[in-house]
Amino acid sequence: MRLLSRAQVGSFKGLTSKQPSWLENKIGRPTFDRLHEDSGKTQQHSEPVVDRVDASDIKNPQAVIPYLMDIHRHYREAEVRTHHRLAPHEPPLPSAAPVRMRRRSPHTRDTSKPSASMSACRVSRRACAPLSQSVNIASATYMSKQTDVNEKMRAILIDWLVEVHLKFKLMVETLYLTVNLIDRFLEKETITRNKLQLVGVTAMFLASKYEEIYAPECRDFVYISDKAYTREQILAMEGTMLAKLNFQLTTPNAYVFLKRFAKVAGIATTPRSKTDFLASYLVELTLQEYKMLKYLPSTIAAAAVYLALKTNGQPAWNSDLTQHACYSESALQPCVRDMHALHKNADKNSLQAVRKKYSQEKHGAVTSIPPANM
Repeated sequence: MRLLSRAQVGSFKGLTSKQPSWLENKIGRPTFDRLHEDSGKTQQHSEPVVDRVDASDIKNPQAVIPYLMDIHRHYREAEVRTHHRLAPHEPPLPSAAPVRMRRRSPHTRDTSKPSASMSACRVSRRACAPLSQSVNIASATYMSKQTDVNEKMRAILIDWLVEVHLKFKLMVETLYLTVNLIDRFLEKETITRNKLQLVGVTAMFLASKYEEIYAPECRDFVYISDKAYTREQILAMEGTMLAKLNFQLTTPNAYVFLKRFAKVAGIATTPRSKTDFLASYLVELTLQEYKMLKYLPSTIAAAAVYLALKTNGQPAWNSDLTQHACYSESALQPCVRDMHALHKNADKNSLQAVRKKYSQEKHGAVTSIPPANM
């Protein structure tokens, strides 16, 4: 075996003591940076253009400020149905502008270019136009296809599922997705009344798998339904529902819009404000009401924020909410009136799960707040 000379060993030490320039560049370069990903050379770090509503979260990576424009544009597009029939007085709308990142102060906004909320509003105008066939939202007339179940049965089922949701301590998103899956499945499949509860528990089983980190097991749903259905029946219905829905589970609901509008209105505080709890209560009251399916999720969320502010004696609507929610105050009035009627009659309703939930202190005890005078 040939031994290396002292000079040769020294030359190897020199190589290992200093990293090559290409390796330094790879180590020194950030693994991912939205601001630099499309450029071929290193640039001076700059902040994205953000709305002043989001200025306080510019340093918070969980707020995903650089992606908000894309996210909210997607939400608006997703709640728009397949075939558009624009109102006669409205011309065809241009597509939303692409994301543009500029080297500007994080607390300023370039009004000469479309902001995230402006681009979302372009899509929203389509969403508010008369529409025919749905993708992610059930039709407001689907119950006419059912021969053995009706609106009242649907309301009783959802009232019970609100209690199950509380019992299992699931995330808020799980409840909204559960209701959405039930409605979309019933729109596509005619069922008998003895299978309605099976559809409900299976929808919550699916929604839990989608939203939860630790989802309840199938046997938990067998137990909570008092063994009315077996594990095999739930799993069979799971396959049927997924096939009928074409495995399309992702959908924006009123909750994702509510979080955004509450932030714009300044009621999304830590700890949560009474007005924020009241807005959530108003939205959840609509889940049981079949007639509220005629409104888009963004409309329901905007109406809830409007009514919660008005109920607590605060200015109900302003220019920021008009810009971000893409609804004028007058456009919200039909939904606000229907929602106010639900709030006013909540104590007389035989279905009390939502009201009982929001009477608890951990949910703000907002049921004691009297309805607004309208």
